[in-house]
Amino acid sequence: MARPQKAPHEKATEQVNIRLSPADLARVQARAARAGMTVSDFVRNAALNKPVTVTETSAPDAMIRHELRRIGSNLNQVAHVMNAGGVSSPDRIEALIAKLDALFDRWMTHGSEGREIRR
Repeated sequence: MARPQKAPHEKATEQVNIRLSPADLARVQARAARAGMTVSDFVRNAALNKPVTVTETSAPDAMIRHELRRIGSNLNQVAHVMNAGGVSSPDRIEALIAKLDALFDRWMTHGSEGREIRR
């Protein structure tokens, strides 16, 4: 059985184009995926104040996980040098700590308004 046709005033015939940064587009795509919707349906529903249920997570996104893996690899190299009796550069260790702090701050505030930044 065919789907009933919409009345002419109910048909979606108009189009709106917006520009987003790559990071904003990724966030919209991720939120749409978590809501089980297409990006178009998600944006349409959000813009028209229709219900949108997005499951937020405190897990790090793919970019943060990738950065954590890279930092972990660097820390592993530093640990090997130190365990072998060598001396690793304090500047290198400080740089890794700064990167970790920045990533943890992003992770802790990711997706949650008002959550305090880790200190």
